[in-house]
Amino acid sequence: MASPQRTPEFRAEALRIALISGLSRKQVAADLGVFNAEPLDTTRSAQP
Repeated sequence: MASPQRTPEFRAEALRIALISGLSRKQVAADLGVFNAEPLDTTRSAQP
């Protein structure tokens, strides 16, 4: 089963939460209901 595509806005918000919350990326993904997700790429996702 293919993973659903995440919008750039969703990814940016997930990254923002991970960076400011102090939670692990794994915990943020679980909180958002994302499992087996590709890792958050802070360099690529943070750039405009």
